[in-house]
Amino acid sequence: MKIKIIKKYAILLFVIGTLLFVGLSPSLVIADDTSMDYIKDLYNSTSDQLNDIDYSKLEDILDSLEDDALFNGSFYNTVKGILSGEYDLDANNFIEYILHVIGINVKALLPLAIIIICIAIIMRLLKSFTPSSMKGGIVEIINFVAIGVVIIYISKYILDINSVVFSTISLMQDTMNVLFPILMTLMGVMGATSSVAIYTPITSILNTGISSVMTNFLYPIYLISFGLVIISVISPKVRVDKFITFLSSLFKTSIAFVFGIFSTIFVIKGISAGKFDSVSIYTTKFAVKNYIPLIGSYISEGFNYIMLSTMLIKNAVGLAGIILILGVVLSPLIYLLLIRLFFHFTSSVVDVIGSKEISDTLDKVAKITVYPIAILLGVAFMFIMSISLVVCTANLI
Repeated sequence: MKIKIIKKYAILLFVIGTLLFVGLSPSLVIADDTSMDYIKDLYNSTSDQLNDIDYSKLEDILDSLEDDALFNGSFYNTVKGILSGEYDLDANNFIEYILHVIGINVKALLPLAIIIICIAIIMRLLKSFTPSSMKGGIVEIINFVAIGVVIIYISKYILDINSVVFSTISLMQDTMNVLFPILMTLMGVMGATSSVAIYTPITSILNTGISSVMTNFLYPIYLISFGLVIISVISPKVRVDKFITFLSSLFKTSIAFVFGIFSTIFVIKGISAGKFDSVSIYTTKFAVKNYIPLIGSYISEGFNYIMLSTMLIKNAVGLAGIILILGVVLSPLIYLLLIRLFFHFTSSVVDVIGSKEISDTLDKVAKITVYPIAILLGVAFMFIMSISLVVCTANLI
């Protein structure tokens, strides 16, 4: 019995002694120091590479925006903040920015609603004061003049939409033309040569081909639809409603087809390239470490430093690029959404007043205004998706 008790105490003392030895062992301190040195070297390597990148063109794009609420003063500071974990999108500042943009656009669009409502009221009064014996021809003239004035006034905003859509897409293209070479270079430094070879032509197609489809094919559908709406309002006897419906179907089918094809090709090729690069880089690291005498492990460790620091920078630059795309598209998108909302609002008010012709015109214009909104969202979505896939693909390495 005593022997068993002695064994138990011996085992307990052994365990306690082992724990004390491990806890007080200097190797733990050495490991901690080694980890700190590793982190310090990684930070220095990342900082050196970060400062070697030219951000001047991206800074110019950022300066062209009305507000930089999404950024820490500059593109470089934003990338640095993301790397250090100090970047923080202040929700209050962001909401204030959204409200500021909405307020400016509401003030700009108020004349649209007020003037059209006034035209509808005058039109209604003129019809009311017209003698019944003269109502036939005069009412038609009043309708024609009122609708003509409304169309002329609406056309001003259609031209504004045209300018906003093309300038925003052009600015997003400029952003991608600057951002993607940086990302491709960083991926090349990491050894992701297969991904670079695949992404480079795809991004060129995105920036030229698909953007051209949006601006040269889909956007003209919007303009043609607007022209047909005007014809249907001015000349009710000309039946173009079915053709407007056809154009709506053509637009939806085309934009879905473009997004589907691009997304499928980009995702499949990106993932396959990342897998291939992973195998080739791991093989290279293994060969260097095991077949180069004496210094192989040091070279492999240095390669790890370069690859990890480059990956961190690439991810930070990619995320900052996504934020920049959002900053480019956010204000124009709010403007287009408000124009559509104002068309619907004015149409409902005018309908209450009793001007059915003007109300129907505004309602039809509001319905087709969703086309430029979809185009902007589509281009922004494809750019953001392509950046995200580039960032995620290289992380497989």
